[in-house]
Amino acid sequence: MKTILTTATLAILLAVDTCSGDKKSNESLSSEIESSIAKIGIKNAEKYSGKLDDLLTLEIAAKVTGNDLSTAEKDYSQVFEDPKTHSVSYGWTNGRKLITDLGFTTIETDKSDMVSLSWVSTMSPENFKAMYREITDEDIQNAQAAMEQRVNEGNLDPEAKKLAMEMAAGFMERDNTREWIDGVGDMAVWIPADKSLKVFNQGLTFSLFADISDDNAINRAAAIDISKLIIKEKL
Repeated sequence: MKTILTTATLAILLAVDTCSGDKKSNESLSSEIESSIAKIGIKNAEKYSGKLDDLLTLEIAAKVTGNDLSTAEKDYSQVFEDPKTHSVSYGWTNGRKLITDLGFTTIETDKSDMVSLSWVSTMSPENFKAMYREITDEDIQNAQAAMEQRVNEGNLDPEAKKLAMEMAAGFMERDNTREWIDGVGDMAVWIPADKSLKVFNQGLTFSLFADISDDNAINRAAAIDISKLIIKEKL
């Protein structure tokens, strides 16, 4: 049965009790609301553990992307034991190409249109906000300093140290933009560099990856629409 006790409903109850002068303190009632939301998240996480393809179905993926059900390639990854690391993806070959520059030559290979669901787990709203907050220059500098310390403490030869620092620098220089999206669950944030939408809904979080176009605006729209359908039909 679909849970009808939404976060918005709980917030309204809090407001009503506050205005009506209920004896419970706001702090106590807020704690009850957080507990209720957490229980909903745990329930849904348990419900779909090992069954992510019941959460992101082929039908939902095909409907939003406009692809044929019969030509989809499905992959359910469970490499590690922890359910949070599991993922389900659907791919279609529609003629896109991936160009890889090796320096001395380039390689052209087929690139599938793909949508994927992963990192389904429970989390508090505060932790979600903290995890996906905007990354500052100070964050990058601190991470760089920590990486340098780790490399210097390791028993690496000069070439290995140089390679490690170059890899770290490349990661730090990536696009760390976060765009908070309204109207998707309780909270959602689009990370363009990852082509993924991180969603928080009633204590449950998930990551929706969409790479169906070379235009990231189309990927963003697909991730949003798929996430909305998942929440509407499954949560």
